[in-house]
Amino acid sequence: MNRVQLNILIYMGQSQYAAFNLFAKQLTEPFRRKGHNVILFDLTQEGSSQKLIELFSSTHIDLVIAFNGMGVELTSVLTVAHMAPFRGRLNGPTLGSG
Repeated sequence: MNRVQLNILIYMGQSQYAAFNLFAKQLTEPFRRKGHNVILFDLTQEGSSQKLIELFSSTHIDLVIAFNGMGVELTSVLTVAHMAPFRGRLNGPTLGSG
């Protein structure tokens, strides 16, 4: 059976006790074992807005995982063109929404 390889983006950033970052790092391994490409993106790095735009411009991202609204403020820097791959999929199920 052929498996689809996904490009999965997982946000890391500032959180109390660094718990979200630890979980994000641990979450990469099961996805990688399944053959997926996992990109850990540190939202606290200098120039993260521009780097995120460059990432979305150069890489087809299939799934974004963020915790506790981490990175939501950066969605305003992404244009419609950057979000085009998600068109039609954003209305699907999300965890933690609401």
